Amino acid sequence: MHDLRRTVATRMAELGVPLEHIGRVLNHAPRGVTATVYDKHTYVPEKRRALDVWANYLKSIVELEEASNVVNLRGN
Repeated sequence: MHDLRRTVATRMAELGVPLEHIGRVLNHAPRGVTATVYDKHTYVPEKRRALDVWANYLKSIVELEEASNVVNLRGN
């Protein structure tokens, strides 16, 4: 399970998602007084954008596979 989380975090970083938002997507606890006491923002919009970036990345992989020379063995 942690390999999947590591892969998601690594690819999101490569795709330009800020590390703070990646941490929020992975539900890591924020650190520091400002983050734990004063910042009560939910980061829902930022997490949504990060997950949209990830979804688009996965979609591009699937579309690339469909457009490649991979032979379907199911006979379809």
